[in-house]
Amino acid sequence: DDAHATVADLLCDLTGHEDLVALELDVELDREMIEMIRDPITHLIRNAIDHGIEKPADRRAAGKREIGMLSIASRQSGNTITIIITDDGAGLNVQKVGAKAVRSGIVTQDELDAMSAAQITDLIFEPGLSTAEAVSAVSGRGVGMDVVRSNIEKVGGKVSVSSKPGEGTRFTLELPLTLSIISALTVSIGDQFFAIPHSYVIPCLTLNTVLHVDPRRAGPDQRLVLLRLGNGMVFALAVDQIHDQEDLVIKPLSPAIMACGIYAGTTLLDDGRAVLMLDIPAIAEENGLVRDIRSRNRAEDSEDREELQRPSRTLMTFTDFDGRKRALPLELVARLDLVPSSAFDCEENRANVVIDGTIFDVAVTLPADLPTGQVKVLRLSDSVAEIA
Repeated sequence: DDAHATVADLLCDLTGHEDLVALELDVELDREMIEMIRDPITHLIRNAIDHGIEKPADRRAAGKREIGMLSIASRQSGNTITIIITDDGAGLNVQKVGAKAVRSGIVTQDELDAMSAAQITDLIFEPGLSTAEAVSAVSGRGVGMDVVRSNIEKVGGKVSVSSKPGEGTRFTLELPLTLSIISALTVSIGDQFFAIPHSYVIPCLTLNTVLHVDPRRAGPDQRLVLLRLGNGMVFALAVDQIHDQEDLVIKPLSPAIMACGIYAGTTLLDDGRAVLMLDIPAIAEENGLVRDIRSRNRAEDSEDREELQRPSRTLMTFTDFDGRKRALPLELVARLDLVPSSAFDCEENRANVVIDGTIFDVAVTLPADLPTGQVKVLRLSDSVAEIA
């Protein structure tokens, strides 16, 4: 809600921007952490809207759609919460960043010349460096990129940036899991309860609901939980019981337990029962599901490429003496002749036909009652031999 409100306010303040905002906020942080990172995230959103996404006219000139895209996504894996803020704007100008860093005395020209593009981009987090050519009512409110990094590091996190000219910029914030509130589905195996983050769960219809069949007559409850990973892969997890969906306060586990690679945290249910949060991506990876789907996708892509690369063939269709339709590659058909039935000669299992004084073998079995009059004959040639 805070992110929605922040973006909505910024859009009202900015003229000329009509930005589509895609929010995928799946993790709700505890209040203390929210207060610590509110200003950094707000600053990143402001920068994306005010400096990252171009004006509609500039986007048209660059071959982009007029409406820009700002995405704020979050995910939790193990003891880390990752927040990704992405825009499809102009991207960072590495040359300007480098030049400003030299003028500001942050690096020397020799040091700059030895740096990679990624290292130069990372200079935006240095104190006193700003590449904004104008200060608007939206940006320039006292929080620089150095303060963004400082505030994130205060809570034990880190922030990084990647950018492609003309394509946009991505800021990645990695925060330690202290306390977080995650919407989760509780399931059980035997008398052991576990929680699955709701962001991985796919809505599923039961056939008795679709067909309005009395569930008492529909057989036992299905106990398959459908899960979708961030890469779009879908798989099912079989459990004994599916209990409830609720917001759970997740705490980090000890390193010894986290080392097993299938748990993401722990919580207590209302009845005091301890529940382990499952790390769904790690489980999929551990059991080879991600590798299988990647291999399958590579195989399918290879087949698709082979299919596209395989040259198509033009065919000629015809009706044989037995009434069946058949087809031949058109490149084999030399010509079509009308030949009198008297030109055919059948000897035992062989037949031939005389066309323009030349004897050709006939490739099909002639009927005993060959029709009188003119017969259509296809002359086939592969540049080596010719038959009819």
